[in-house]
Amino acid sequence: MSASPSPKKGGCLPLALKIGGLFIGLCLIGLVVGYLIEDGRGRKAWDAYLAEQREKGVTQLLWHDFIPPEVPDEENMAKAPGFDLDAWQELSDTQWPHRRQGVKRQPGWRAAQPWDLALLITEEAAATEEEAARVLLDHFATHEELLASISAAAARPACRMDLNYEAIVNMTFPIGELRDATRAFAIRGAAALRVGDTTTAANDLLTIMRLVNHFETVPTIIVHLVQLATVDLSLQLLWEGQRQHAWNDNQLTLFENAFAQWDAQTSFLNHLRSDRAGILTMLESMAQGQQQAPNGLPRVRLIPKGWIYQNMVQLARLYDDYCLFPDGEEVRSVSPQHAEALITELGRRRNRFFGYPHPYDFMSVIAVPFVDRAAHNVLRMDASLTLAQHAIALERHFLVNERYPDHYAVDPPLIYRLKADRTPLLYHLGTNDADDGGTPYESASKGDWVWQWTYPEFDPTAFAE
Repeated sequence: MSASPSPKKGGCLPLALKIGGLFIGLCLIGLVVGYLIEDGRGRKAWDAYLAEQREKGVTQLLWHDFIPPEVPDEENMAKAPGFDLDAWQELSDTQWPHRRQGVKRQPGWRAAQPWDLALLITEEAAATEEEAARVLLDHFATHEELLASISAAAARPACRMDLNYEAIVNMTFPIGELRDATRAFAIRGAAALRVGDTTTAANDLLTIMRLVNHFETVPTIIVHLVQLATVDLSLQLLWEGQRQHAWNDNQLTLFENAFAQWDAQTSFLNHLRSDRAGILTMLESMAQGQQQAPNGLPRVRLIPKGWIYQNMVQLARLYDDYCLFPDGEEVRSVSPQHAEALITELGRRRNRFFGYPHPYDFMSVIAVPFVDRAAHNVLRMDASLTLAQHAIALERHFLVNERYPDHYAVDPPLIYRLKADRTPLLYHLGTNDADDGGTPYESASKGDWVWQWTYPEFDPTAFAE
């Protein structure tokens, strides 16, 4: 009787391995095919968007479209003798002598308040406004050569900063330098007004506005926000000089022209377009493997390139639908309603895919700036510049007649009244479009944008920045 063959041990294991390997292989093939399909769909969607924009006549979409043109050296502010951005840091308020620590921002002209220079200097060094002005002027006198070189450079007709415009991610914007220089000119101008030196004060105001215009060639929304704060410094100088009736007619004409050359809304929209172009160019470089994702964005090697292109399309359309072409036509003015709608839409998109952004949105919801607050600041500055132009006209009337007019023709949303102390109350309706009687702006729902010379009811704790 022959023995039956014994069964092979583990005979099922190789079959399981084969099935598992086949399953994994099919998954990998499916993943590769899925990646290829998504890459193709994404690229096709982006190409279709570009074609659509070209058909509309839009020519500025990517970063290279916003790089400023070359400027002859003799016309270029950045090529002026002695021009050195690094040296501007010497003008920082941290270098001021006897600087008082913990000084809060002063409300200034918006609350009809002159700058209190004595608050900037320790009491041991200066107990009065005039003493503080002298201390500050003595300090700036040690930087006279630098300030004069900046002022002379700013008077040139054009500017192309010495920046690496091609490398959008690694481009360093001279934000701190611009802030330090313009604040130095503003404080020196205010100090000069205190001691009766209107020529220096007027030149410093004009230098500030020239720098604002030149930095228009640094195309990013961050620089625009610095521009808004910088223009506010020049408005403070204008207001303080008018309050003292320090300006002559020629100086008022120069100020009028300087303020007319910069439009807050146009600047904001231009910087918004360039900011979008910079983000799109960065994403395209990531899709092409030319650079890694910046901090805060996912590792692009782990996702289909098509998803990046889809994100580019979604981001571009967000800007179009809510900022640049909200009603199908290119906008020329800023709408806070559209900006707020964009923020609402971004909030919805952040949670629409099981509590997370959709794969086509995960970069766009991070990259789009908070434009609602910026839009309100832009509209406030636009109103402020309009008020300044009318204030200049009123000051001209005072120079001739030694009094302000009882009636002054303005169109809505501007309102003019002559107060009991015979000084003007000129104001622009706030974002609520309601006449709040010239009460300084407190919030989006209360207050007007006001230009006035006196405000006896001023309460610094209630003032809205």
